[in-house]
Amino acid sequence: TKVESYETMKKSVVLRGPCLTSSGYAVHARQIARYLLTKDIDLYVQTVPWGICSWIVDGEKNELIKKIFQRCVPLPEGCHPDVSIQVQLPNEWDPSLAKFNIGVTAAVETDICSSEWVECCNKMDLIIVPSEFTANVLKRSGKLTKPIQVVGESYPDCYDKDESEPSQKVKEFLDEVTTDFNFLVFGQLTGDQEDTDRKGIVQSIKVLLQEFKNDKNVSVVVKTNQGKATTVDRYRTEQALKGIISSVRGDSAYPVVHFIHGDFEDEEICSILKSKKIHATVCATKGEGFGLTLLESARAALPVVATGWSAHTEFMNLGKWVDLTYDLVEIPKSKIDGKIFIGGAKWAKVEDDHLKKRVRKLRESYSIPKEWAISLSKEIQKKYSWSNIEKNYDEILNNILVF
Repeated sequence: TKVESYETMKKSVVLRGPCLTSSGYAVHARQIARYLLTKDIDLYVQTVPWGICSWIVDGEKNELIKKIFQRCVPLPEGCHPDVSIQVQLPNEWDPSLAKFNIGVTAAVETDICSSEWVECCNKMDLIIVPSEFTANVLKRSGKLTKPIQVVGESYPDCYDKDESEPSQKVKEFLDEVTTDFNFLVFGQLTGDQEDTDRKGIVQSIKVLLQEFKNDKNVSVVVKTNQGKATTVDRYRTEQALKGIISSVRGDSAYPVVHFIHGDFEDEEICSILKSKKIHATVCATKGEGFGLTLLESARAALPVVATGWSAHTEFMNLGKWVDLTYDLVEIPKSKIDGKIFIGGAKWAKVEDDHLKKRVRKLRESYSIPKEWAISLSKEIQKKYSWSNIEKNYDEILNNILVF
C-alpha cells in the first residue's frame, strides 16, 4: 500500500522567472511553462520582473498566459518543493528554493562572464542553457563542476501553419510599404550610441541608409523599442530613430524608414516576416545568447544578414546564409557594471564597409540568398519546432519531474 501511494504522488515543481513580462527571457520561461504544463506535477509559478520590460496584465487572450496566471499561487505552508526551475541570471538563482534546483540562463552575450556566475552555477544541481555558445561562455569563465545541458528555444507554432489573413493592424502597416525592396531591422534598441547598442540596431539602420541613400526603391522597416510597449517608450524610441536618420540621410527623404512599435501577437509578427513586401532581415549584432528574432526570420524563409559570431550561428549554420565577418573587441567601459558585463570581456564588431557590400550584393542578386533561406527554413523546422524542443526537455527532465 505504501509503495502504491508513493508511486501516485506528484512532485511539486516551482518555475521562477519573468513569465509575465515582454522580454526574451519571458519567452524562454513561457516555453518551459508550456512544457511543464503537460506533466503530471503540482506546478507553482513565481513570476519576477525583468529589467524595465513591461508586464503582461491581461491573460484572457492567450491560453498559455492564462494558465500561468492560474498557477501564480503561494506554495502550501511548510512545503519544500521537490524541484525548482529558475529562469534568471545566475546571481539571481536561489539554490535553497527546492530539493533539486535547476538554473536556466542565457548568461551574457560576450566571450566571458563573471567568475561569480560560475560559482552560482556550482551551487545548483543542473544548468540548462539555450546554446553551445552560452555553455562555452560559462566554461571558459571558471571551473564549472555541475552538469550543463543545451536546449534551444522554439519558434512559435504559427510558422508551421498555412498562412492566415493578416490582422487589420498588419494590413494597415503593410499597405504603407510600397517600395520594391525592403530590409527589416528587428530587435530592441539596447543603447543610445552605436558602440553600446548590443543588438546592432543603430549600425544596421545607419549602414542601410548610407548604402541606399536617395534610392526611392528601397525602404528600411524598423521593429524596435527601448524595453516597453508604452506611449512614452514609443516617443523616446521615435526620437532616437529620427536622430539616427537625420545624421545619415540629411535632407534626403530616401530610403524611406517605416517604424513599428508595440506588442504584436506571434501570428502578426509571422505575417510580417512572411510578407512578400519584406525581403531580408539585417542584424549587425555584437552577440546573442540565442537570437529568437533571427530564428523566426530564418523559419519564415527570409534571408538573414547577420554577424558570424555567437549563438545564432548554431541554427543559421544548418544551411547557407549571409554571414558578416567581424573582429572581437573589448566592450566599452561604459557597459562594464561588474555583474553582467565585466572588464576584459569582448564582443563582435562588424565593419561598415563589409556590411554595405553584403546588403548591396543581396539587393542585386536576391534570388540566390532567397533559395538559401527557403532551404534553411526546412532545416530550422526539423530541429527547432516545438515538438523537437519538447523532446529535448523530456530527455533531460523527465526522470527529474516524475517519481
